[in-house]
Amino acid sequence: MGKSRGDLGLPSTQEGTALLSRNVSFDGTLVGTGRGLIRLEGHFKGKIRHEGQLIIAETAVVNATVEGQEVIVMGLVEGDITAMRRLELKPTARVVGNVKARRLTVEEGASLVGACEVAVAADDEPPASEEPTTPA
Repeated sequence: MGKSRGDLGLPSTQEGTALLSRNVSFDGTLVGTGRGLIRLEGHFKGKIRHEGQLIIAETAVVNATVEGQEVIVMGLVEGDITAMRRLELKPTARVVGNVKARRLTVEEGASLVGACEVAVAADDEPPASEEPTTPA
């Protein structure tokens, strides 16, 4: 199994896909500054911060603090997850840690052990309705 240590930085012009394949283990910090896709299929330990979409595949084992715009979990995550826009826990997801997201979807079969905070931003709230009218 390949092993890498250190910092993995993706340039801001990167709009493509980055992949950590299932036969690779990485220990360090992964920072994605573009809006592209990062897909993790292998073992990751450390910290992840990404401005685009992050997919943690079924084969992934992640022991890290995860921060991203959109995070989709299908594998194992041991650590806190913060999703600025949306967090999806698919049926095969196993999360041990606290999660915080603007929008959260937990599909049947997913496992979450930890605290959960879903905070809707002020601009996501529906407009205040006028006073209710009563039928005459």
